[in-house]
Amino acid sequence: MKKYLRAAIIIAVMLSALVLTSCGKDSSTQGSDTQMKPVYWTMGTHQSAATNYIQQDVDFAEAVKERTNGLVNITVYAAGELPYNATEFAQLVSDGTIEMAAVPSSYIAGECPTSAVSAWPMLAGAVDEVNPALEAADPYVKAELNAKNIEVVGSQAYPMQTMFGSGKAPKTLDDLKGLKMRVFDPYQADLLAAIGVSPVSMVMSEVPSSMQKNVINSSLTGVIGAYEAKWYDICDWAYLMPVAASNCYMIINKSLLDGLPADIRQIIYEEGEKYTEAVNAYNEEAIPNAAKRLEENGVTVVYPSEEDIKKMEAIAADFWESWSNDYTDSVKECYKAIKSALNK
Repeated sequence: MKKYLRAAIIIAVMLSALVLTSCGKDSSTQGSDTQMKPVYWTMGTHQSAATNYIQQDVDFAEAVKERTNGLVNITVYAAGELPYNATEFAQLVSDGTIEMAAVPSSYIAGECPTSAVSAWPMLAGAVDEVNPALEAADPYVKAELNAKNIEVVGSQAYPMQTMFGSGKAPKTLDDLKGLKMRVFDPYQADLLAAIGVSPVSMVMSEVPSSMQKNVINSSLTGVIGAYEAKWYDICDWAYLMPVAASNCYMIINKSLLDGLPADIRQIIYEEGEKYTEAVNAYNEEAIPNAAKRLEENGVTVVYPSEEDIKKMEAIAADFWESWSNDYTDSVKECYKAIKSALNK
C-alpha cells in the first residue's frame, strides 16, 4: 500500500511541475508554435537603401521576427531591388504577389483615392499640420483599403514636400515659371501647371538620371529624402515652399494577416504602432537638420516669403473643391474631416 501511495505522490509532483513550467513560459507566441509554420514575406519599398526610412522598415521586420520567435520573417527590398514599380505595390499586395509594402499615399491613390487627400497641395504641407490631417483621414483610408484586401499596420509621415532644382535658384514664386519639375501625383501637376511650371510624373528613384538627361531640371520631394539620397550631387537649390505632406503606408495583404493566429497579429500591430511613433520622433529633429546639411553640401536653400506661401495656398484652394467633387462621397467626407481638423 505504501508503495502505491509513494508512486501516486511522485506522479502528482511531476504533473504539478509540468503545469508550473507551462504557466511560466512567455505567452506571446505560445500556441502559435504548433498552430503555424514559419512564413516568409516580401516587403517592397520605394526608398533607396541609403535612407533612414528604409532602416526603420528593417527595424520593424527584425522586431517582428524576434517577437514571433522566427515565425514571421520579412525581407525588406529597397527601390529597384524588385521587378516592380512602386506605383504597382497596392495591387501587388492586394492580390498577394507580394505580401507587404511601404508605399507613399500618392502612389496608391488609384486604388485608394482617400489616401491622397491629406497630400493635396498646400492643404497640410506645414510640419505641424501633417499628423492632424493624417489622423482625420485614417478611418477613410483604412476602410477603402480593407475593401481591396489590404490592411494598414503603420505609417511614415513625410512633411515638407518641397522643391529642388539645378541652375539659378528661384527667389520668388514667379521665378519658378518655365521649370520642368518632377511630380508624383496629378494634384501636384494641376497646381504647378497653374503657376507656369511643366509637371513631369515619375517615381523618386528615376529623378537622378532624369536630371542628368535634362528630362527635368527640378523636382518635388521631402527635405529628408533629398538629403539622405544625396540630391546635393544633382541639385543646386532648394526652394522650401511647403507644397504638400506625404504619408507612406505600411500595408499587408489582409487575407494573409487575418489567417495568422491572434497573438501573432497583435505583435504585428504593436510593432506597426512603434514604427509610426519612431518616424514621428525622427522627423522632428531630422527636417531642420536635413535643410542645414543640404546647405553645407553646397545647395542654396531659399525660404519663400509668407506672401508667396499665402499666394500658393490661395491658388491650391481653388482646386480642393473641384478635386473632391471628382470622386465618391468618401473622398468628400475625408476632405471635410481634414479641413475641419486644420481649421481651414
